[in-house]
Formats: sequence, C-alpha cells, structure tokens
Amino acid sequence: AKDFFCDVMTTQLEKDELIVNVRVPKRATRTGCSFQKFARVKGNFPIVCAAALWDFERDAGRVVIGGVSATPTVVDVVSHEIAAPSALGDLIRAAITEPLEDQNGDAEYKREMAVVFGSRALADARANADPREVTER
Repeated sequence: AKDFFCDVMTTQLEKDELIVNVRVPKRATRTGCSFQKFARVKGNFPIVCAAALWDFERDAGRVVIGGVSATPTVVDVVSHEIAAPSALGDLIRAAITEPLEDQNGDAEYKREMAVVFGSRALADARANADPREVTER
C-alpha cells in the first residue's frame, strides 16, 4: 500500500487499470487490531483516521494515520519505544512531516488529532491482542 498511494485521492493506477482483488493475510491468533476515525458528519471522509495492528508475540505493532497527509503515514512501534506516556505521540508527530491544512484544521490541529486517534487505535489493538483481555470479554 505504501507504493500504491501517491497523493491525495491519487493512486498508481493508470486510466485503463482496475483492481480486481486484494489479498489480506490472515491475522495471527495473538494479534489485535483497531480502526478509529473522526468525521464531522457520519459517512463523510474522515478528518483523521487511524488503524493499528498489535502482535502480542512480538510485542510490536504498526499505526497507520490517514487524512492528515497526502498519503497514509505508517508508524512502526515496539513496546519499549512507547513505554513513556508521550513516546507514541512523539513518534506519530515526527512521522507526519507534511500535514495538510484545509477547512477542517491547520497543520498543528491535524497532527494532534493524529496523535489522539493513533493512540486510541493502538491502545485498543493492544487490548485486543492480549489473550487475557479476550478471555475476559
């Protein structure tokens, strides 16, 4: 996907090309995922969205932020990197090098919303990946 998206609402597809299938690998049993989004009107494109995947066995994961930059922003994390309360936010802020500004907010607002929703998505994915959490639900 990193190579597929090249700008806002723009992909690598040519005018005469069409996607006919997408293969998504099956999730390992001890992984969790989450998707969070913020839109002013339900069904509209989100102002910011975040998807997260956490692998309990590797104690590592990935957060992908959308709606803030021209292409999705990928942040790979391992638990020791995000042990401090502000560490994940710092990683997300650093990864968003060129935030978009529009009628929904300036660059700083978009970057901070990415931190909020990225943090929520990762926390939810980590909880979903923990086998103790799954058995208690």
